[in-house]
Amino acid sequence: MDKYKKSLLVIFLFLFSFALYSQDANDDFLAGLPDEVLKEVIGGDEEEYKEDIFFSDNSKINKTSIELQRLIRETKNLEYKLNDLEEDTPRLKRFGEDIFQTVQTTFMPINEPNVDPSYIVDVGDGIRLQVIGSLNIDKKIRVSRDGSINIPEIGKVFIAGLELNEVNNMIKKIISDSFIGNSAFITLDEIRNIKVYILGNVPSPGLYTLNGNSNLMHALSVAGGILDNGSYRDIELKRNGVLIGSSDLYSILISGDTSSNYSLRSGDVILVKPTMKNISISGAVSRPAIYELKIDETIDELIAFAGNITGDFIDDFLILSRVKQNDYEKIALDKISGLKLEHNDSILVPFFKPEVSSIKTAIVSGAVHSPGEYNISDNETLVSLINKAGGYKKDAYPFAGALIRQDALEKDKDFQNREYGNLIKFLIAGSAGAESKAGMMTADSTTELLEEIRNYRSSNAGRYSVEFDIDRIDRDPTSNSKIKDGDALYIPEFTNEVYLLGELNDPGARRYVPGASVKDYIDMAGGLGQNSYQDGIIVINPDGTTNLVDYSRFLNLKGNSRIDIYPHSVIFVPREIAKLDELTKSSYIAQIVSTASLPVLTLISIIDRD
Repeated sequence: MDKYKKSLLVIFLFLFSFALYSQDANDDFLAGLPDEVLKEVIGGDEEEYKEDIFFSDNSKINKTSIELQRLIRETKNLEYKLNDLEEDTPRLKRFGEDIFQTVQTTFMPINEPNVDPSYIVDVGDGIRLQVIGSLNIDKKIRVSRDGSINIPEIGKVFIAGLELNEVNNMIKKIISDSFIGNSAFITLDEIRNIKVYILGNVPSPGLYTLNGNSNLMHALSVAGGILDNGSYRDIELKRNGVLIGSSDLYSILISGDTSSNYSLRSGDVILVKPTMKNISISGAVSRPAIYELKIDETIDELIAFAGNITGDFIDDFLILSRVKQNDYEKIALDKISGLKLEHNDSILVPFFKPEVSSIKTAIVSGAVHSPGEYNISDNETLVSLINKAGGYKKDAYPFAGALIRQDALEKDKDFQNREYGNLIKFLIAGSAGAESKAGMMTADSTTELLEEIRNYRSSNAGRYSVEFDIDRIDRDPTSNSKIKDGDALYIPEFTNEVYLLGELNDPGARRYVPGASVKDYIDMAGGLGQNSYQDGIIVINPDGTTNLVDYSRFLNLKGNSRIDIYPHSVIFVPREIAKLDELTKSSYIAQIVSTASLPVLTLISIIDRD
């Protein structure tokens, strides 16, 4: 995989090296942009857009630096994608490796004297002695280099190498025998440090300083665990050149038998031997993994290590794959006992896992009797869901009902992000010269345009225009829309108002007047504002459908005279971005309307702001 990564990166660098000869952006145009807009223009805040941006030749900007920064970003993104691809590939892990991938402090003992009575006292430990009676002693005594402690009125007592409970009993007897009526109590007040060699097949072999309460598992964790070629089942502990014992971590991890998790002493040597036979098992077992088998162990031990065969098992055979023979064979379940396995063999236990269907839900809100979230069936329809919610209230306005669908939300977001990035690059290309369609855009007007788009993008995202009138659906059952998991229905209450927004002298809600035209409502709002863009007025019907009104043509009754206005309709007058020629105006308004960047406002978004 590393070789594959390197090859792709070399090709990537070679291809992008030609980008160093691309054109540079107009300096005056870029210099006049605010920092936030400049960042979007030359760097972009949309990660989806990685296409090349070409600049004019007359720029004084260091184009090599800019291209290098972009190249670094692209290279890192490629590396991340390759890493994700590699990580997404499922693989079996060696059984036991996860135990050493946790934070090391999970294994390291706290350096406090909280030990069991079998703790071996040695040089450097601190003992607190308390004697109650005529002696009245309360003193901390450290075990000296010769293995003794010096007790007042008694003298030296050698305790190194004894268990803590043996030290306790011995000192109690000495005090009670020497001073009648006195009682002695000892505690371990401070634990010594020990030095342990951790060698063999570990990531970081060497000499380690641990505290005296450490055991074999603590030590292996400090050394980084066990390498792929190291054994989990043959770990030797030597003391003064003598083998103390061999630890099998499977007995600890599977059976919970900690008898081989030896306590350590200074000078101990832990040696992780090479691995034996590694066999993988997957499928219908409790713990699929790669297991290490000893020479005399068979498939019986392998299945036991893996937690035995589960109820998902199908058929009556297992599949054995042998790497050496590059072949596989089916082995009947009643004939596998005692089967010898070889290193790198693989066992598949056929299994079947039925698909578990998640509960599907949809939300109904607004003017219904019982708004809320409902479980839905595969054949749920709009009418059946409305009936579950108790039906419409008397003041419901089904014509303004909205169906919001998750897949539409995602598509809208992707489309708008893509078009937003295209618009930014269109503005950059326009800054190269006056002959371009965007050549008359200034830094101020560019900032104004981008802010306008950011403020209103995605306001109508995810909405489906469907029939909400129950009577019409009864007459035409084909208009009864099917409801999907995650859908949201909103039915507003009826209000006798029309909403006038944008560049008007007195924007706001106006009373609905039957038969009134777009011009009539604009007059009610005090007329068009000074910065209004008359050629792109947007009328949004309660059902979400939209009309684009050319106001100058409307006044001449050409083409726009039949636009109906309903209660809850929205009339939006956009802002004139800049005094551009007609061709340029058409380019911008087409770009904006195509991405729904200007506020194609639904009734839901209006009520939410209220």
